[in-house]
Amino acid sequence: MELSTSGDLGAGFVRVRDGSHVGRARRLVREMVEKAELGTELAERAALVATELSTNLSTHARGGELHVRVRDEGVDLVSVDLGPGMRDLERAFRDGYSTAGTGGTGLGAVRRLSDACDCESAAGGTVLVASLVRHRTGETPTVTLARSAGLVSPHPGEVSSGDGFFVRRERGRTVGAVVDGLGHGALASSERERALEVMSALEESLSPSDHLRAIHGETTRSGGLAASVVAIEPERERLVFAGVGNVSGRVLYPDGESASLVTLGGILGRAPFHVKEMERPWRPGAVVVLHSDGITTRWQPKDYRWSARRDPAVLAGVLMRDYRRPRDDASVLVLRDA
Repeated sequence: MELSTSGDLGAGFVRVRDGSHVGRARRLVREMVEKAELGTELAERAALVATELSTNLSTHARGGELHVRVRDEGVDLVSVDLGPGMRDLERAFRDGYSTAGTGGTGLGAVRRLSDACDCESAAGGTVLVASLVRHRTGETPTVTLARSAGLVSPHPGEVSSGDGFFVRRERGRTVGAVVDGLGHGALASSERERALEVMSALEESLSPSDHLRAIHGETTRSGGLAASVVAIEPERERLVFAGVGNVSGRVLYPDGESASLVTLGGILGRAPFHVKEMERPWRPGAVVVLHSDGITTRWQPKDYRWSARRDPAVLAGVLMRDYRRPRDDASVLVLRDA
């Protein structure tokens, strides 16, 4: 079984505004890799990549966010910025290239130190995913393309988020969810944490509506939250979805078609409570996107036909970059075909 949530040690976040935040990013990454017991070599290499990425954010991009996710075999660093973008990606990754009068070794060092890199850059900013795996003597390191990616960004005035995500894979079935505690701050964060704990304790075979009922029963009446849950069942060529509140969902198919996943109005933890499941076909190469209302719904699935071939963190980062509401918690979860 594979289980991950935004509350795990396996997910972290640093908002980088200036050079004073570079050390914070480096320390966070090193500590996360060490806690995961992935070895000193990987911890130090990942810390160097975090230093280069966060320095790039503070120097060239006028700030941004560094997201960290630890996987069984390594760690992924996801840099999201709202800078001017890079017109020539290949040139930007060469040593000696700089647009700010620096030595120009930053992105070149990121490529050398990482085992895989993926990047999407436009006039509105850049998303860069650097993947690093443990190097063992006598073995050739290999990077397995992630099957899911969740990014969470707190309200600008808060240190913790009311948004969160959940992913569980077992016996060929994937269950994914995004939860959004009402408002932001400590109470919303507490509701999010409790919802993730409840889902983690449930049996794998339960339906999306069962997950929502369990959350509803454990949510305090003083708070409340919205949530959407999807179960992907490739062997049955279907996905099952249920949602309550303002957590949106879409399925992107490789031929450019898409399907909306419709939620019901309401608030988990408050009466009345209604839930209804819907099914959509599941096809090889399909991608599911769930996101809170911290991301607007104006994005067009047809613009992201490339998503099935790329690290899911790229699409999550692009949506966070281009459609983030500036004064709210935000979260995006992307699930792709195994």
